[in-house]
This record gives sequence, structure tokens and C-alpha cells, in this order.
Amino acid sequence: MSEGKDDDVRGIVEEMKTLGGFVLDMGDWSNVLRFMVKRGEAVEAMAVLKQMRRKGLRPDIVCCNWVLSGLVKKGEHTKTDQLFDAMLVWGWNS
Repeated sequence: MSEGKDDDVRGIVEEMKTLGGFVLDMGDWSNVLRFMVKRGEAVEAMAVLKQMRRKGLRPDIVCCNWVLSGLVKKGEHTKTDQLFDAMLVWGWNS
């Protein structure tokens, strides 16, 4: 995917946030995170998960798994452990 398309997707997400009338559902967030991980932005995707939590959203297991797989592929083992621990705190331990 070209850099321009990458910027387009980010711009659309930011615009949706500022409009106030449109709320991303978990499927939308999952797609955004999947896109970021595919672009090699797993660390940035982890920050998005934290942002979701601050906004009162509970990332589903699909979102978390996208980011976990990206962190492992990048060799970000410390961040992988941090996310796994966070998932346990968030209730993903069953």
C-alpha cells in the first residue's frame, strides 16, 4: 500500500473522531489495528489500544491478537509481555 493511502486512512479515522457524530465500533477499530500492524506499526497500534482503554472501550481479543502478532514479528518482546499483562488486567484471562 502506498504512503498516500496510509495517510488517507489515518486522516479518515481522525476526521471521524472530530465529527463527533460517528463512533467507531469494535470491527472498525480491529480493521484500523490490522492495517497498522500490516504496515509494521505494531508499537503505534499498542498505543491505540491504550487510547481505546482511556476512552472507556475494552479492546476485544481480535484487536489484541492483531497487535500481539505484530509485536512478536517485530521482536518487541518487552512490549509483547506488557500487552499480555494488560490483557489479563482487562479480563482476557479465560
